[in-house]
Amino acid sequence: MSQKFYFHIGLPKTGTTSIQDFLELNEDVLREHNLLRVPHWLYEEASNMKPRERSIRFIEEHLGEGRDFILSNEGASMVLSEEPERLFLQERFPSLELHIIVYLRRQDVLFESSRNQMICCGVPVPEGDRQAWFGPSSIPFFPFLGDRFYDFASWLEPLARTVGQENMHVRVFEPDRFKNGDLIEDFLDVLGIPFSDTFKRCAVMSNPSLDVRFTQLYGRQLAMFPDLPSVGRILCEKGLLGVNALMGKQGNKYFTSDERKRIMDMFRESNEKVAASLMGSKEALFSERMPSEAPPPFSREELELIPMVLNRLWYEAVARMDYGTYNTIKLRHAQDGHKKGDASASKEYRRRKLINSLGKLFSKGFYSHFKSFFPSDLSLPGKDRDRK
Repeated sequence: MSQKFYFHIGLPKTGTTSIQDFLELNEDVLREHNLLRVPHWLYEEASNMKPRERSIRFIEEHLGEGRDFILSNEGASMVLSEEPERLFLQERFPSLELHIIVYLRRQDVLFESSRNQMICCGVPVPEGDRQAWFGPSSIPFFPFLGDRFYDFASWLEPLARTVGQENMHVRVFEPDRFKNGDLIEDFLDVLGIPFSDTFKRCAVMSNPSLDVRFTQLYGRQLAMFPDLPSVGRILCEKGLLGVNALMGKQGNKYFTSDERKRIMDMFRESNEKVAASLMGSKEALFSERMPSEAPPPFSREELELIPMVLNRLWYEAVARMDYGTYNTIKLRHAQDGHKKGDASASKEYRRRKLINSLGKLFSKGFYSHFKSFFPSDLSLPGKDRDRK
């Protein structure tokens, strides 16, 4: 029996970080199910090909062992949507049985999530960008996503012809479409692995999002302080995430109901093709239920509450901070200066990097990605922090 290669290509903003964190956390359990996690990406910026080379070496080292492979790399969908022919795995490894896994999301909601991500990454978003959907080109230019990206049938059908329709696993990113309403269980179902208590869950939500009001606030903050170092941007975003969670999320929606209908009508034919040809369904690809409207602007009471909540969060974060997190912040700050050629920053960077390496060697979990930087067990008087 040939080895299978499960290639999870995204889409971006469909829980990919949660899936990748789960795969990494459960690498040993997956091996018991004869599944090897490929630890590096295959598609990334041309300026850095090392991860791709490492992935290829990893595959070569384990060919013929009888175990299947799993690789999650959402960047592949952005490349393959423009050039489906760049799916080189079958030519490079003809003995592998290639399977593609892709989760699709409503085009209007996908645009909103990607737009929020751009703002949080400091990418300028032009004023009035929603009108790009209804201009001469119909589809907006988007740095994250190519011109064909939203037209799913245009690039998924060629991929299905390449790998075989039976090896094309198309899922819909809607909770009521997941197996048992759970993304991880749904993903394991594609792999033919039942979920059990042997699998560990990530303790902290992966890549949580700001609602649209806090996203706009964060974008204005980055515009006001364009020279903010990378670690500063990370901590500012985490601070707003903490405030947003405590004050109650209002939704990250951007379009009106009428605009949503117009956008989804643009892709109705493409979506029907995907449902029929790749999923064997006569039903609509996505739920016809409209997402919620964009939330109203901040009230005066909320604006007054934001700095008070932020001060409380920062105090709690500093009081509870472990040394690993502290060293990571200092390392990231020194790294920014090191990249600019600051000699003293370079010296500090090397020192912090050495401490970090020793910490990881002797203390599991020493290095922090700031996922749990702000405490999650706080509450506000008179506020329902789980308000939707």
